[in-house]
Amino acid sequence: MLESRTGEIWVLGMEVGLFQYDEQLDSLICKVGLDCPKDGYSSGTQLSHGSIDEDGMIWAGTTSGSIGLFQYNTKNNQFNNFVLPFNEVGATAALADTILGLGKVIWIGTNDGIALFNPTLQRFYFFEGILPNKFYVYSIFKSKKNSIVWFCTNQGLIKFNPNNQSIQNYDLPISLNYLVPIGNTVQVIHQDKFQKEIYWIGLSRGGL
Repeated sequence: MLESRTGEIWVLGMEVGLFQYDEQLDSLICKVGLDCPKDGYSSGTQLSHGSIDEDGMIWAGTTSGSIGLFQYNTKNNQFNNFVLPFNEVGATAALADTILGLGKVIWIGTNDGIALFNPTLQRFYFFEGILPNKFYVYSIFKSKKNSIVWFCTNQGLIKFNPNNQSIQNYDLPISLNYLVPIGNTVQVIHQDKFQKEIYWIGLSRGGL
């Protein structure tokens, strides 16, 4: 679920597409998906984690159809799909960001690493060598306190610091993985609303 600056609620469906919540009708209205009556919008696009930027643009990963990056303009209801090259599964997460020297970019999590999309040039850039092996990104989070971007993966956490443009990885403590023979994955990370220095991490099998 995403909330715009004006309070609109949007729902990204894994199998049913994009919906907007109508508060007056207390119902979900299909904007892109199998239940959408509009010609050309009845798509079977499967959406993963996404974000909405300050311009009202929704960015989300797609794992079916034109696998890659999904873009939806909430102002004119137009959408685009950008195919992610060299990827057979698609994008698992997307987050709009602004980086000094690059401008507006979209962070993309995939089934085998991290990529960056430049909307102006409509080009993808891939990061290699962050970890020894390929890794799966479940979600992406940006801290409002220091603009640090966190990537939740099957091999712990990865942090991008925009101040020095460094990338660093954090393995889960051995004690957490020891509790689960097949290992833990970081599914989600969220900053505490009242204690900004505290972050909550949701694990696949080890709780919170």
